[in-house]
Amino acid sequence: MDSEEGKAKRAAVAAGVAAAKEAQQAAASREVLVTEDIDDRLSLVLVEPNAGEEKDENIPRNLHNGVELLLKGGKADSARRLQQCVQSFFRLFELGPNSGAGKLGRACVCWSCGHCGLEGIVSEKGSSQVGVCMSCGETRTNYVQTILASGMAVPWVEASASPPESSAEKAEDADNDEDDGSLDGFDDHS
Repeated sequence: MDSEEGKAKRAAVAAGVAAAKEAQQAAASREVLVTEDIDDRLSLVLVEPNAGEEKDENIPRNLHNGVELLLKGGKADSARRLQQCVQSFFRLFELGPNSGAGKLGRACVCWSCGHCGLEGIVSEKGSSQVGVCMSCGETRTNYVQTILASGMAVPWVEASASPPESSAEKAEDADNDEDDGSLDGFDDHS
């Protein structure tokens, strides 16, 4: 009849199947980003094609399209991260420049990890510049530009790594500042 070895193999296979089924159910129960959950404000962040990509129909026009593309390509974690980065930008932007909560600069989106934020060191690719992802260092990026519903272009804003100044320091700085055309309260990250 059945040997002990055969029974042990069947038990191991059954345990493996049960573990796989359990893992599948756990994955299905996790929060999944679907197209209907994409923040509409992502469509305000336009993707700038790199040199040679101007006529490429696969380059998303905006980050809403970018999240859809990542989801379609099976990169749900990258899509979720991209949406979170842009939502963080809008939260800081809505606080206004006097919040002292951020740095300004040019942003890029990374199609590898989904990070969207201030660019790292600029890489030269041929005759054009390509942003480097501050998160993973990848150069599979495109610059982005936020255009508000009013048509006004705004720079990217990210949280500063340094702690905010005290009220007394802000008041002293305000007395000493000349109007240099920058957005007060934000550090220029050029």
